[in-house]
Amino acid sequence: MQPESGSDDPPSISDQEKLLEVIDSMEDPQSIEENKETVRAMPEATFSSSEQSLILPSSLPIPIRARLIAVVLLIVCSGGLINGVDFTHPDTGLYKHRDIIYNYAKNAEPGTAILMGRVLYHNGTPAVDWIIEPADQGVPGATTDSNGSFKLENLDPGIVWVRTHNGTRGQRYVFLLSGPAGFEPYGFTRFDIQLSHPDAWNASLDSEPNVNYLEPEPSEIRQMPYDEGATQLYIFAGYSFIIISAIGFILALIGGRSGDPGMLRTSCAFAFLTLGYYGSGCLMGVLLWLATIGLPSRH
Repeated sequence: MQPESGSDDPPSISDQEKLLEVIDSMEDPQSIEENKETVRAMPEATFSSSEQSLILPSSLPIPIRARLIAVVLLIVCSGGLINGVDFTHPDTGLYKHRDIIYNYAKNAEPGTAILMGRVLYHNGTPAVDWIIEPADQGVPGATTDSNGSFKLENLDPGIVWVRTHNGTRGQRYVFLLSGPAGFEPYGFTRFDIQLSHPDAWNASLDSEPNVNYLEPEPSEIRQMPYDEGATQLYIFAGYSFIIISAIGFILALIGGRSGDPGMLRTSCAFAFLTLGYYGSGCLMGVLLWLATIGLPSRH
C-alpha cells in the first residue's frame, strides 16, 4: 500500500525500506513503541479541492432573442388558430367557401367543368325525361334517366345559369361550378335539383311561349349553390389548421420557457404550416426560423 504524498514524485527506495521494517516489527510488540516516530515521519496523504465551479448550459440565462421569438410565434400560431376556425364556417368570416371556389374557377380553362346530379319532384321522386341545359354556353343539354340523373360536360367553371323543363313547365337555376383541382383535368360539381310544387306554376305568369319557367329567388342568386364536396374539403382543412396551430403554440410556449433552439425551430415549422391570413403564417415561419440561427444550445 502506497500512501499519496503531497508531491507528484513516487516514494523513494529508502522510504519503502522503512515501511517494510515497520511492517516486520508489527509482529514484535516490543518494537511498536520504537517505531512510532518512524511512522509519524512518513509523509501524510493530502487532498485539495479546486476553487473553480462547473457551469452547465442549462443554468445559463435564457437569451432575450429566444424569448422574443417565442412571443412572436405565439402570436402567429394564434392567428393560424383563428384562420382555421374561419375555414370551418362556409358562409362567414374572411374566407368564404363560395368566394374561394369562384376565385379558382375564374382562372380555370374554359370547358373544364362538369355538372352532374338528379332532378327531383317536390316530393323527392325522380323527374324522368326532363331536359336540362345550360344557358349561353353553346353546350348541348341532357335528358334525365329513370333515376332523374343527368350529366352536363364541357361547361365553363364559374357562375352558370341552367334551366330544366318537360316541354310545358320548367325552372331556372344558377350554380357555381368548380374548376379543376390540382392536376385533375376537370372540376366536378354535384347538385340535386328540387322542383317546386305544381301550384307554383299555376300562379306563375311567364312571358315565354310553350314553357312556363319559374325564376330563382333573389336570395338563391346571391347565395348560389356550389359543390358540397368542396365544402367538406375546406372544413377539413380548417380543422387541420386548428390542430397544427395548437401544436405550434405549445412548442413555442415550451421553447420560450426553456430557451431550446430546437423547440423554437420546430414551432416555426408548424407556424409555416398554419398558412395564416394572406400567407402571413408562411412568411413569419421562415423569418423566425432564420432568427433562431446562432442561438446557443442549453443541453
